[in-house]
Amino acid sequence: MSAAVESAALPAVSIVICTRNRAASLGRTLETIASLDLPGVSAEAELVIVDNGSTDETQAEIAAFRNRAPLPVIHVLEGRPGLAAARNAGIRRASHPVILFTDDDCLPAADWLLTAARLFSSNLLQVVGGRVELYNPDHLELSIKTSLVEDRLRGVGGLLGFVHGANLAFGRPVIDRIGWFDVRFGAGTRLQSAEDTEFVYRAFRAGLPVLYEPDLVVRHDHGRSGRRDWMRLTRGYCRGVGGMAMKHLMAGRTDLLRMVYWDILSGYRSWRAAPGNWRLPLSKLSLVSGAVRFALSSSWRRPS
Repeated sequence: MSAAVESAALPAVSIVICTRNRAASLGRTLETIASLDLPGVSAEAELVIVDNGSTDETQAEIAAFRNRAPLPVIHVLEGRPGLAAARNAGIRRASHPVILFTDDDCLPAADWLLTAARLFSSNLLQVVGGRVELYNPDHLELSIKTSLVEDRLRGVGGLLGFVHGANLAFGRPVIDRIGWFDVRFGAGTRLQSAEDTEFVYRAFRAGLPVLYEPDLVVRHDHGRSGRRDWMRLTRGYCRGVGGMAMKHLMAGRTDLLRMVYWDILSGYRSWRAAPGNWRLPLSKLSLVSGAVRFALSSSWRRPS
């Protein structure tokens, strides 16, 4: 099949990147986007960059890239802090039926966009997460997923880490079915994380396919390498998960308690294997912290 014929049969894709004060890292990501090997597909794609209140050289970086980019670039300013708010702003400005997220510290593979378009060629009403490889082997093995096996989410016990917001795609009809990202979650908020996991959970509860596709690949250059980085990130993840479980428990949904149980059990088993490592059980206390933060916040009454 020729590239022209194939591209005519594929849905158009809006890449969305949310960023805040990472001009240098964003520049590397944009250069990778510019070099994607996508003959015949570029005209059916766009790039939406959401600046979530940067005070560094981010705007200049975006402007310079816009002048030489091989695809349309839409620059969005979102003043409300938080990754979920930034994701929603990007979706609102996107004009294509497939929404494809990556982060400002990720480097997509050459066939990333074309692979995403193919995955949605027959069904827009699904959520797909891709492989997230570690870019620098000296960095901690966090915020990655390297399995080479296709998978489908079949229960909330497997929800955590099943897919990652750094490499996440869905069709626009998903928003119509389950709503937007919950702005109470994610980096830049009091709960620090889990805006992607909470979104995926709602998709799963709505009966939509939630798939892991290892052919959809980015490399994550997250820069975390020390004990302090590990603890900060792990606590943030646990805080978001605790808040998410509390949100849905307060709405009468108890199935996420199973997810929290399996997460605590996994942490306990890891600690038993290395009982001198007290950082792991200490980080799990943030599950409680996140639940309490959500329960005590008046904002829990707002809908997703």
